[in-house]
Amino acid sequence: MRMMMMRVLLAIAALFVAPAAMAESQFKLLVFAKANTYHYEYIPIARDSLEQMARLQARIQHCPAPSLRSRKAVLAEDIAAAAISDRLRDAAIGRLEQLNEGDRLTHGDLHPGNLIVTDAGVSVIDWSRAACGTIATDLVRTEMVMRFGPARGGGDVARAEAVMRDAAAGWYLRRYRARTGLDKEALGAWRALVALAWMRQRAPARDAAFADYVARALREAGFEVDMQSMDWQSVVQRRAQQSPVAEGGWNLFFTNWMVPEVSDPLVNVMLNGRGDDGWFGWPDDPEIEAMRTEYVSASDDATKKEIATRIQEHVMDNVNYLMMGEYIIPQARRSNIEDMIPSPVPVFWNMTKAAE
Repeated sequence: MRMMMMRVLLAIAALFVAPAAMAESQFKLLVFAKANTYHYEYIPIARDSLEQMARLQARIQHCPAPSLRSRKAVLAEDIAAAAISDRLRDAAIGRLEQLNEGDRLTHGDLHPGNLIVTDAGVSVIDWSRAACGTIATDLVRTEMVMRFGPARGGGDVARAEAVMRDAAAGWYLRRYRARTGLDKEALGAWRALVALAWMRQRAPARDAAFADYVARALREAGFEVDMQSMDWQSVVQRRAQQSPVAEGGWNLFFTNWMVPEVSDPLVNVMLNGRGDDGWFGWPDDPEIEAMRTEYVSASDDATKKEIATRIQEHVMDNVNYLMMGEYIIPQARRSNIEDMIPSPVPVFWNMTKAAE
């Protein structure tokens, strides 16, 4: 029973749905990931689990903690190191300085994955981000992890999970605000800043939805945001423009690569530092060009590795591009298919079907 409760507490925020046909007090579908497979179980679970987490969070935040580090200082440090533009970073830190400090105990990363069941009841673990601040910062962080924390699957599982995550986070926010009297304006004042701070270490998950969330939060906080979603062909046309943004140019675009396309300093076009003859963004970087030439001349793997390390360090310092994360594409095939070519993308030639 305790193990089942543990599974529920760990999964409940991300995997939740409440169809109208069900009683108000029940969860419908839990999806558990185990050994890279997904198990669907219909288990009636009382919403008391999230209610219990709300009570715990309220009890934590009721405690004064003047001797702890400042939550604002933690957020400022994270925003300073986040993968965002200097203009946005300066504006966010300026806005952060205008907000009240607060004197409450804040956990900094409270979500169902940081709850455990003990003989004494449910306990909160992982206090490494604890600080003194306002309760709104803690609740916003909880909401974001519930909505955009590490995903458990792809395809239909991911789409179902997204619906359940949003439902659980929305329900939790309403219940917590009803319990504490926290108003929406307090959440809106902090939401964008906490989201930008999270970008320092956030693992990729629901990136498009998270981008929309951040854009709304920035607008709610008074920032001017111009985020444009477009099909890939439009991106290809737009990114070739070197004109200012107001004349059809751009500041940032997202793309992705397969490992063979960026596997060494010679084939990785983002390391091209030849200005107008380089890749989009057109960095004029003689230093990286010199290192790439040195890489070509290297006669052994150890020397090439040392040069490649220096190139990577230079890219991180010079910000030629920003690496947002990595992902793996799972592949499956029938057991009687033979001679498939090992490849990071599916290829449909050379293969044969074994005799039955």
